[in-house]
Amino acid sequence: MTSLRPARPSDLDTVVRWIHSQEECDRWTGGSVRYPVDRRRLLDDLGWRISTNWVLERHAGVVGFGQYRAEPNRRQHLARIIVDPACRGAGLGRILVSGLVNSALDTDPRCLSLNVHPGNATARSLYGSLGFREVDDLVENRNGRFVYMERLPGI
Repeated sequence: MTSLRPARPSDLDTVVRWIHSQEECDRWTGGSVRYPVDRRRLLDDLGWRISTNWVLERHAGVVGFGQYRAEPNRRQHLARIIVDPACRGAGLGRILVSGLVNSALDTDPRCLSLNVHPGNATARSLYGSLGFREVDDLVENRNGRFVYMERLPGI
């Protein structure tokens, strides 16, 4: 049984065990969290209080995490999406992102957006199959360049 539920701060204990390098941490957080992860600052670094946070559970264990937050002009921005490396390739990313999209659409946004590492071909393909389109080739943040993607609500 796989299900999406609101995340609890304690779920992050599982999620951070999937991160083994600064590069993996940057891909997950876009540079907002330093590795090794400082547990005392993690909720603030992730913008927990200003985001809607979800986990994907399978057989009563956390296998995915993602969040979205309101941005200007009625845009909901999906962020920090990750699936347990031991479970990748089983369609869980699709379930997680579809759940995030459906929840974010309940807020009646003008559009949905996300950033993805340019080298993450699997994620780019998944997002594309769910209606996201690459808008800007590369956007800069403090930790590098990312592909910016958007999806309109009716797609």
